[in-house]
Amino acid sequence: MTVSDQVQSLLFRAAARATLAPSIHNTQPWRFVIDHQLELYSDPSRAVPVIDPEGRQRTISCGAALYGARIALSGAAAATELEILPDATREPELMARLTVTGLTEPADLEARRLDAAARSRRSNRRRFGDEHVPPDVVDRLQHAAQAEGALLQPVTDPDDRLRLAPLLQHADAEQSADPAYRTELRAWTSDDPSRLDGVPAEAVPHVIGRHATRDDNSVAQL
Repeated sequence: MTVSDQVQSLLFRAAARATLAPSIHNTQPWRFVIDHQLELYSDPSRAVPVIDPEGRQRTISCGAALYGARIALSGAAAATELEILPDATREPELMARLTVTGLTEPADLEARRLDAAARSRRSNRRRFGDEHVPPDVVDRLQHAAQAEGALLQPVTDPDDRLRLAPLLQHADAEQSADPAYRTELRAWTSDDPSRLDGVPAEAVPHVIGRHATRDDNSVAQL
């Protein structure tokens, strides 16, 4: 296999791993173009304009896909050059471009571990459990966010939680009262096992009246 063929194979694999990324309502709002490099585009045809009117969460979803591609390449010992919004004026939907610049880098073992875990990731929208996430896990999440130039701010103070809870409840009530929101949510929720996008019905809380039931798969809260 030539170096060019090897690079092409790595890019195709990176794109495949990128599609395992989480996205808003699992809309998978991205598409990839692969030549001698990998280009990631936002796909407006898979937008959810009621839930995400400004496309912010669609952009974040594309960022998650890009991270998956980067992890796949780094775990395969490929050095890369990353361009964010390389042509924002002429091609605003072109989110990023990844170019392989070398194949002799030592494999990033942490990237390899994360890449291997990609297929195990699942969405869970059931209610939170009573147990708290251990502080060391929160620390690792904060460091992971910082490594990507982001900020993760845990809400741990009891008074802050008491102030935040009614705001979230009010926002949820306002959103749920919108018929267009409910219609869009139903369109992207499915119990069809053959469907590859959308949110599986089993990942959504069981609702009786206006109250979600507790089940054994509840998740811990920060």
